[in-house]
Amino acid sequence: MRGSIWCVAVAAGAMLPLSAARAATVSGSSTFTVTLAPGCDVQVASDLAFPTPTLTLTSGNVAFGANQDGTGIVQFVCSSGTSYSIFAPLSANAYNGQRRLKSSAGNYYVNYNISAVSTGGTAFPTASGSTSSPYSRTGTGATETVTVYGRAPAQTISDATGGTSNVTPQAGSYSDTIAISVTF
Repeated sequence: MRGSIWCVAVAAGAMLPLSAARAATVSGSSTFTVTLAPGCDVQVASDLAFPTPTLTLTSGNVAFGANQDGTGIVQFVCSSGTSYSIFAPLSANAYNGQRRLKSSAGNYYVNYNISAVSTGGTAFPTASGSTSSPYSRTGTGATETVTVYGRAPAQTISDATGGTSNVTPQAGSYSDTIAISVTF
């Protein structure tokens, strides 16, 4: 005895016989999408470090007579095709737009500048929006390395207000913390 199963098709309003002995495969398709937003990441591979200068006493002021140069490494990874620019805002130690290293022993400062071109080259922008190379780039999806060149030019050590008269700096560490930033 052979039986039939009847199915009611609501949309067609008809009754269709289905055989219990038959197997069928039905397929459909759907589209799934994901949108990846442009993105970047910044990592410091090595901190900028200056050598220890030889200090001299000149007219009652303490100074070092030669430029002190150092380098550090910053790495960027931005999604392929993403336009981005890098900059380094001034820190709390800056005075009148000048970057300064601060003594760990008090309010004594050493001026310095940073560049991604070469020691003494065009300074890092302090705000976003630079369109000049090497500060404006297009991401490749791979790690891009930027050498940060630092220079503490020959100078007289200054106090908190930028004054140099009768300033006797304390021996010890002078440092500054800056943020290397990227806009995209």
